[in-house]
Amino acid sequence: MKKFSILAACLIIVFPCLGMAPPNDKQDFYYKLASYWAPDLYQDTGHYPEGDYITAFDGDGDWKGANNLESLKAGRFGPYHAYVYYQVIETRTHYLIIYEVFHPFDYDHPLLKCLEGAYHENDTEATMVIVQKMPGKKFGRFRGLETRPHGYTRYYALDSDVRPPLFKLIEKPSLRDGHHPEIYIQRGGHGPYALHAREHGLFYRHEFHADTGVVYRYKGEAQAPSGPDDRDVGYELIAIDGERGFWPRRCEREAFDKRREYKPPQGRPGIPRELLCDDGKLPFNLNGDDSGDSGSIDSGGLPWNHLTPDPAHLVDMTWKFPEAFSTEYVYNPFLGIDRRDKRENR
Repeated sequence: MKKFSILAACLIIVFPCLGMAPPNDKQDFYYKLASYWAPDLYQDTGHYPEGDYITAFDGDGDWKGANNLESLKAGRFGPYHAYVYYQVIETRTHYLIIYEVFHPFDYDHPLLKCLEGAYHENDTEATMVIVQKMPGKKFGRFRGLETRPHGYTRYYALDSDVRPPLFKLIEKPSLRDGHHPEIYIQRGGHGPYALHAREHGLFYRHEFHADTGVVYRYKGEAQAPSGPDDRDVGYELIAIDGERGFWPRRCEREAFDKRREYKPPQGRPGIPRELLCDDGKLPFNLNGDDSGDSGSIDSGGLPWNHLTPDPAHLVDMTWKFPEAFSTEYVYNPFLGIDRRDKRENR
């Protein structure tokens, strides 16, 4: 759970007040890969559905994080066009596809609004799909799914020979058409879980709590829900490292405030100095969200924090696959690695 400042004037002129992203390069392989594995999102809605609709961080017309609750109350995020942020990280053997959903407001319960820490401005939650490269299969083979509700990790796999960390609960996810993971997202707190899986390890979630919810599916178009019980809303993808993503704006104080130094694990690559901010650090918090004060560099609300800037190392340390898993990157923008021109043709 966490947070994130104004697009260039020319983009605001071209895409006025709708929070609409410039067109993606739909021929880009990473976009097509992320589209193929894009999750279906079963968003529960509560007493404040406007706080539960997914949208873009700059859906209110700017990249200022500290005014998003004000913008939400004023209706400036409406009509809540649906976007999901994504990032493809490629190693020699696998694709790690990160999906981040953004909500302008996170709340636990209406009666808790007066309690410190029970709510905060700006909220991102992470899901990662692990895909094995396969000869003859352009978009690879599904190997595992991770979700990060409230800083905890949930593990899901289809095959019995794929294992998560020792003593960790693993369940089978459901994949629509064999390649769209179905994800349930809580109302209020917005924690993501595989649909029909155990929530907090205790209870199964088979349906929306109040029988109202919005079902978002990738359609390559940012649609808006008609209300809190709309079961067919399309979303568009925004590349985290693209022109409308979080990564190019990582050093903008209006979008991100608190910063920390990233210390890579022993033997692993660090972040090049030219990618760090002037103080040699990276932000771990969206401006306006105070809930990340005690968070670590690995559990903050930003995409490079949810799964670390080095997610292949994290996967290698936690998951066990029968096939070889390489931690050598072909592409990782968070570490400044791009060897795509040297790889073999897919």
